[in-house]
Amino acid sequence: MFTPSRALTAFYADSMNLTTHAIGSFTRPLTLPRERGGAALFVNPEVGKGVSFLLEIARRCLSELPALRFSW
Repeated sequence: MFTPSRALTAFYADSMNLTTHAIGSFTRPLTLPRERGGAALFVNPEVGKGVSFLLEIARRCLSELPALRFSW
């Protein structure tokens, strides 16, 4: 089994006792415009793989960090 990062390899080893090999990513680095604040967040749109976590973070931020702003 191959993974795109050492962090994911470590996660699979710790959580599932799987032996994997980090081989890196085969995508080109993304160049983003800097005029909007310099941050980007990529989320897997599947409910169980990322978007549900992002929505929960956003919900909590509404009450706990009212000065924080999200843009789409």
